[in-house]
Amino acid sequence: MEIAVNGYFLNVPHTGSAQYTYQLLRALQRLGGGLQIAAHVPYFMRDTLRPVGGIQARAPLAGALGRGSLGKLWWEQMTWPRLAGKSGPNVVGHVPYFAPAHYHGFPLVTTIHDLIPVILPEYRGNFLVRLYTSLVMAAAHKADAVITDSHASKRDIVEHLGLDEMHVRVVHLAADARFSPGLRSEDVKAVRRRYDLPERFLFYLGGLDVRKNLGVLFEALPKLPPDVTLVVAGRTRHGKARLFPDWVRQATEADLGPRVRFLGGVPEADKPLLYRAATVFVFPSRYEGFGLDPLEAMACGTPVVCSDAASLPEVVGEGGILVPPDDADAWAAAIGRLWESERERRFYADRAVAQAQGFSWEQTAAETIAVYKQVS
Repeated sequence: MEIAVNGYFLNVPHTGSAQYTYQLLRALQRLGGGLQIAAHVPYFMRDTLRPVGGIQARAPLAGALGRGSLGKLWWEQMTWPRLAGKSGPNVVGHVPYFAPAHYHGFPLVTTIHDLIPVILPEYRGNFLVRLYTSLVMAAAHKADAVITDSHASKRDIVEHLGLDEMHVRVVHLAADARFSPGLRSEDVKAVRRRYDLPERFLFYLGGLDVRKNLGVLFEALPKLPPDVTLVVAGRTRHGKARLFPDWVRQATEADLGPRVRFLGGVPEADKPLLYRAATVFVFPSRYEGFGLDPLEAMACGTPVVCSDAASLPEVVGEGGILVPPDDADAWAAAIGRLWESERERRFYADRAVAQAQGFSWEQTAAETIAVYKQVS
């Protein structure tokens, strides 16, 4: 069986779709099982493609319009389906993000990680963005199978897209093996020195858009002991104030001063070390299709306080403390419980590691292969 993958996001490593595609391809390659895998990418990515060992990357010059929204749409609906269809008589196509092709002459699987632009008004965008969303919503009905990251996302897809629940398969994601409690203490100390971090701190890592709900942490912080510092890591986006709040300004207006530190974007290599250095990882998001950031923190053995919204209880389980996303008093109580008790931190660190070990990319790949076989 040959698997033709739409690799559009392989060159955008900081997106969730890119991380999923990259990790899935690596795990599929490790499992083998007679699969032949080709990842197709637009021609302008041919010199900068993030490498995936053992996977053939094909970057055609013909039929791609180039960068931009129109080029992306043409790639998804015209160029990639034609290329995938030429791959062989036993090909299964996989679009690993919410952009299935309307017309295809082969079995097609698409992964829909979440329905953020459908469910959350702030993310619906302008007329053209809404038109694109309507297009891919309709195309989802023409896919032979839809994979999604969580049972919570499956419920959303069935409800909002009107797909038959038997058509939607839940395949959980996982933390990469580099997220581990076994990191060298010298490396953890080095990253703490490099970022000039205190010996103990709360840590948030993730997007800085409005659904991430950092404001509740700013409300909770004054209710905690004065030595509690919040460190925020994530790439700042400017413009579209409704979608990307000015968290720095909000922290300043809350008179939090040095109690909140913003690191900006951090290198991938530093993420496991920052998780491990943190006293508590906090994640107050109102909506996630899966929630990879708290899972990575748990895999590093860091106690987690997380919101109980959407898919997050499914991911965190009993490995962390779950609280309502907008209840600042509950956040302060949960954080304070861990901050003040080493025994509690050890208890939840052990539970975090055990919970994270229930997810693996090999399992993700095996369950994905099962979907390929079902539709072929």
